[in-house]
Amino acid sequence: MIRVFDEDGGAPLQVQGLEDRGIVDHGSFSPDARFFTARASTDGPEVRIWETTTWEIEHVLQVPDVHVAGGMFDPQGNGILTVGFHLDGPRLAPSERYGTWLVHRWTMDGTLSKFVGSAQGTQVPVPFPDLVRNVWLVGTRDLLRLHRLESLGKEPGRIIARYPAVFALNSTVAIDPIKDRIAASDVSGNLWIWPLDGDGTRPERALAAPGGPMSTAFSPDGSRLAYAGGSHGVRLWDLSGPVAVEPVHFEVEGPQLNRVAFSPDGRWLITSGGAYQLAMWPLSGRFGRILHGHGGGIAYIEFTPDGSHLVTQGAGDGKVLTWDLSGGAGLEPTVLFENTRQWGWGLAMDPKGRFVIVGDLAGTYLVPLDGGAPETLEGFPRLNPIVCPEGRLVATNIWREGHTPTMVVMDLETRERREFDPPGDGPVDSYSFDPQGRLLMTRGGVLSRWTSSTDSTEVLLNEGASGGAFALADGRRLAVSDGVTRRIYDLEDGSQTPLAQAHQSPSAILKNPPDSVFVTGYGDGEIRVGGLFDENPHLLLGHEGQITDIWISPDQRWIASLASDDGFRLWPMPDLSKPPLHTLPHDELLAKLKALTNLRAVPDAGNYTGYKIEPDFTAYRGWAEVPEW
Repeated sequence: MIRVFDEDGGAPLQVQGLEDRGIVDHGSFSPDARFFTARASTDGPEVRIWETTTWEIEHVLQVPDVHVAGGMFDPQGNGILTVGFHLDGPRLAPSERYGTWLVHRWTMDGTLSKFVGSAQGTQVPVPFPDLVRNVWLVGTRDLLRLHRLESLGKEPGRIIARYPAVFALNSTVAIDPIKDRIAASDVSGNLWIWPLDGDGTRPERALAAPGGPMSTAFSPDGSRLAYAGGSHGVRLWDLSGPVAVEPVHFEVEGPQLNRVAFSPDGRWLITSGGAYQLAMWPLSGRFGRILHGHGGGIAYIEFTPDGSHLVTQGAGDGKVLTWDLSGGAGLEPTVLFENTRQWGWGLAMDPKGRFVIVGDLAGTYLVPLDGGAPETLEGFPRLNPIVCPEGRLVATNIWREGHTPTMVVMDLETRERREFDPPGDGPVDSYSFDPQGRLLMTRGGVLSRWTSSTDSTEVLLNEGASGGAFALADGRRLAVSDGVTRRIYDLEDGSQTPLAQAHQSPSAILKNPPDSVFVTGYGDGEIRVGGLFDENPHLLLGHEGQITDIWISPDQRWIASLASDDGFRLWPMPDLSKPPLHTLPHDELLAKLKALTNLRAVPDAGNYTGYKIEPDFTAYRGWAEVPEW
């Protein structure tokens, strides 16, 4: 059956004429929504068309020379196209069932006007032409061929996709509405994105998907790809994000999920099947991305200065990888540097985006980001290097038992090396460059600053800096900790102001904060994002282990975090102009939560809890207020 739901949320109407005709699939509206077509599994060569005011059958098209057929409307409103399959051989499995696909064009009054052409192929996947590009994709067991409608039957199709396994019974080919690319899968769950101008030897993306594919769909802007994997639920990939990112998983209990689709505005993902039968999921970009690529966790992370790429050093695989954050084509992150399998000791980005400094067991290297050959920095220690804003000086700290802590600074242009002992007692607690290229150091509670041009060190604070210090973006203020309380130290007037209590006692703190954003991480996996003195920061929740490091991209689009138990995540920057959801007053919070779901707890005497959960269909599209997360 087919049910039609009015957008005002009224009772659905059941379309007549499909009773006892099997499974119904492939529905299509005309551009003006005056007509609708669909087919049932037992319809054979018949294609039914309904008029959508009365929902009476307007026409029944008898498609010639085919065993099964389906219809679609021309997006310009010029007529109807039917696609039918004529079986040329024995009735094998659909992926092995060879035959001829035929395309016919019909006028809107149901008159056959033209035979468009035909192509050889297997019965799955079922092909429908892309009438915007005037192309037709026809499968042949494990291949997809692209045909031009204007030359259909006059020239052979060109192979654009090759699969290691045959297409599944319910596999669909999704066509990106924006870019010239398609996505399709086979019985083994090989879900790949292929360019339309390729030869099928190299896909753009390879996505890990479970077997049993049922449906695949691009969002209207081409930035997302959804996949229904039957009993394995639905997965949603952010194609505008980095490669190798883990998809969002909609794990719905109950029967298998059959189809996925996006609303025309791209704000909703619609799924059919599963426990909810027909469900609409609000989509938002504000969720953490989990990235995989290193064979043993990640030790260090750096953003490129333009925010377009992320550079990571593996904890134990000897690799340095670059990740395209703009969703650039690629099957996996690019290997920038690789040494023997070993622990990563340090990674530092040139603020001008020319190179990274890499430390490992074999030494310290300057690795160009343009793919040039690495250079060895002879005599420079390998642990935790940092680079000055101009990209000329690299610094680190040496600590050996029984020896005085020593700062080591190398000039990357002359390769001259400078060593000195900072003021204070015991080991060096922290070191970092300020925006002016001066080296800030804390040791034994003493905060000092070294200037390369004069080769001199001055003491800024004689005590109270045992927990480290670093400069804010303006260079005039420093974030200083005594191990208990963090405060802002103004170098001009000497004032010291405590940070917001919400940012106190973190397990990790952002070391390069812009003027308006401060980020802290905690032992329970919580990340807080807000202003320096903001007592109600936004919360990023999802890590299970203690936050050990935090980074922010220079364009302030991304926050990267590393946790002790569950690795690396990438978060979009929260909208700091809006109050966090958890800070709303009680009544306002409950009203907001009610507006963001159509599930209600209602009394139920037959349930041992006294309540049951059921949907409220009086809300617009199931929602009293469309979420704006």
